[in-house]
Amino acid sequence: MTKIILPLLALLAAFAFPATARENLPSFDSEVLARAVAEKSPRWKFVRGTRYRELPETFAMQLVANAAALHPDHRIGDTTLAASLATKIQYFLRNDGPDADGNTNEPEAQGGIGGWSHNAAAWSLLIAKRTPEIWILLTDDDRARADVLMQAMAVGGHFTHGDANDYHVLLDGISWYHKSWNPNHIEGYAGVMIAASYYFGADNLDTFFTTFDYAKFRQQLTTFQFHNILQTWENEPAMAGLLMQGGAYQRPNRPPGHGRGIRQPFTYRGLTLHQPWEIYLTQSDRLWSKAVRTQVNVDANRAGRLLNRQTDATVSPYEGQMGMIYEFEAMDNAGLRTSLGYAYDCAMIHLGTAASLKVLGEWQSDGGGDDVEQRMAIGMADLIFKANEGYEGWANGRLSSYDITDLQKNGSDYIFELWHALFPEPTSPVVAQAAPFATVLEHDTIYADSKYYVAWPDIVRAGNGDLLVTFCSTEEHVSPDGKAVLMRSTDNGHTWSGPETIYNSPADDRDIGLTRHPDGTLALHVWTTFWTQELYEKNYANAYTPELRQKWIEHVNTPAYRNAEDDQGRWTLTSRDHGKTWTDRVRGPDAVHGGIVLDNGTWLTAAYREEKGNVAIFTAPASTGPWVKSNVIKTPTTDTLRFGEPHVAQLPSGRLVVAIRATSIPYDDSGDHLQFWLATSDDHGATWSEPFSSGRWGFPVHLTVLSDGRLLATYGYRRVPYGQRASISSDGENWEELPEIIIRADAPNRDLGYPASIEIAPGEILTVYYQETGNPEDTHSRPTIMSTRWTLPAR
Repeated sequence: MTKIILPLLALLAAFAFPATARENLPSFDSEVLARAVAEKSPRWKFVRGTRYRELPETFAMQLVANAAALHPDHRIGDTTLAASLATKIQYFLRNDGPDADGNTNEPEAQGGIGGWSHNAAAWSLLIAKRTPEIWILLTDDDRARADVLMQAMAVGGHFTHGDANDYHVLLDGISWYHKSWNPNHIEGYAGVMIAASYYFGADNLDTFFTTFDYAKFRQQLTTFQFHNILQTWENEPAMAGLLMQGGAYQRPNRPPGHGRGIRQPFTYRGLTLHQPWEIYLTQSDRLWSKAVRTQVNVDANRAGRLLNRQTDATVSPYEGQMGMIYEFEAMDNAGLRTSLGYAYDCAMIHLGTAASLKVLGEWQSDGGGDDVEQRMAIGMADLIFKANEGYEGWANGRLSSYDITDLQKNGSDYIFELWHALFPEPTSPVVAQAAPFATVLEHDTIYADSKYYVAWPDIVRAGNGDLLVTFCSTEEHVSPDGKAVLMRSTDNGHTWSGPETIYNSPADDRDIGLTRHPDGTLALHVWTTFWTQELYEKNYANAYTPELRQKWIEHVNTPAYRNAEDDQGRWTLTSRDHGKTWTDRVRGPDAVHGGIVLDNGTWLTAAYREEKGNVAIFTAPASTGPWVKSNVIKTPTTDTLRFGEPHVAQLPSGRLVVAIRATSIPYDDSGDHLQFWLATSDDHGATWSEPFSSGRWGFPVHLTVLSDGRLLATYGYRRVPYGQRASISSDGENWEELPEIIIRADAPNRDLGYPASIEIAPGEILTVYYQETGNPEDTHSRPTIMSTRWTLPAR
């Protein structure tokens, strides 16, 4: 295929396009552009309860529109780009009355997911209006129709996206929808509202909304015989009243909705029509928000994978870089989703908006646009690579396999050309320092049993010199029967005793952490979960087999289990014989990696269970209590980020450091912004700094004060290559002074981590953690408790 630089005759329209749009005219693939011109014009229909789409034709029109915005007089065969776009637009603006099925040609303007194709129509109309060579080819009647159609689509966008309305349907009154859903539901009509704000001007469009009269506007729709819109809006009689006055509305077996109608200025997430660029950023920031991952684990038995249509690659060449499309690691109503098909659905909508902003000179490079382009470059290159290879994923509770041929059926050739022509390709990432591997003395398996799921270990040295490792032993990750297990080593971790159950309530005991007093007294911290049938049915319907889930439901409904409800929550037990016996169960803080005893004798630990996304500091004069919540370290953004699984240490200076796991809301543990966080105190925990990011990615963190006074953080690394990593800080605040250390990088999947470390001798570290072996000959189907003995890099 060849590339052409199209003529510059469009400069006569410079008053319509800022100079920034024309400084570097992009090139378009001549063959793809010719195919787009040759595609028939798109049309729409009213189909009750769904959407009618002609996606290749729609995106062909969008490619022609963007090329025509810059090069309207360039000829393709016997027509110009301007004439081609005008013809395509006129086809859906005009009609000779409804066809035999009662349909005309215009978009139905129902809002929401209708934006898959309506967004392209809206931007094509805006480009036509902004380009004199195109606009002059439309008659006065065409232009009047364009105005009314844009207003109708803006009505749909106000109803489904506006802050004033929270209905769970589109404007047809029956199609289920909500504006909090995944990008493919939201991107399109967010783009429509941006285009409409430019088309009419923000004030004019808001005036249209505040003075909206359904009866009068209906007459305009009738005059132009826009039957698709009329059939959609009047499919359910209540819609007209909701547009005018708002009120409550609920479909059978659907959530209730309410709103104030559209007779007020439009805002989206607090942004007005005067902020179209900011509205765009709400979409781009979400869409390109993931670090690239290929093997996205759906559950213990399933992970996304390449289908190797072209190479034998197992991961994307962009693995770990920021910008992967949201839908490669998202959620749907059946659980985790990783889907090439859904990822393309989002990109095809988003690229239309982004490209149109570019050619119209509305792209704000200094207002976040450069960052969007960098992330988009990675996301699009990753998408195209996975499409060419084929990608098997998971969506809506079932396999989701797509390759490039599937995307081409939905117009991907035209969408990808928008990106290739108008946006930069990826550049090589800047790597500050390569992560060195630790000097490993040995890897060892402490405990493995194919009948049990064992995980989340902790380690301390008892007062008699023994090493104690605790962990949870259960059937599966969320089974209702966890118990606290302890193993002991008398030779610095070279050999271990058999497992000993040290706490086992009738409910599910987990988060087993240890704290040791200088006098040898030990505290055992336990969190007990009380499972119910409702929890299993609501949250884990597709994560485990029906047979296993039914087994658990029967277990939690037994009288013995039901009578153990008082056992749920936080507990602390005490041992005064180096962990051989445990007594004095009291209410105390959860602590997955235990806590510390301060230099003034105060017991202190950090907890997160029951703290609503924050971390609480608990203190006590003794392991037996009373434990008092003395402080709370709050997450900085309660609606998007939650804190959890903290650990605390005290440096020789007296400074306290709390390391905190950060997780996105809704749940996501893959984003680049999810480095572990910290907070510090220099007054024995009376006050704490504001939490701050470490700059290092991994979780949860265990802190170890080294013999040289530095602080070691060890954490799981749930990205390729999966394994365990470490970082060192001299003050608990700066974690990027030294390269990150790779302890292990051979885990087969993401079910791993929770490392805890102890310094055996100066510079010699023993780290315990859980993961699967990665050995294909190993028969253990569940994770095991492992250890790595390693030495610190030379200072």
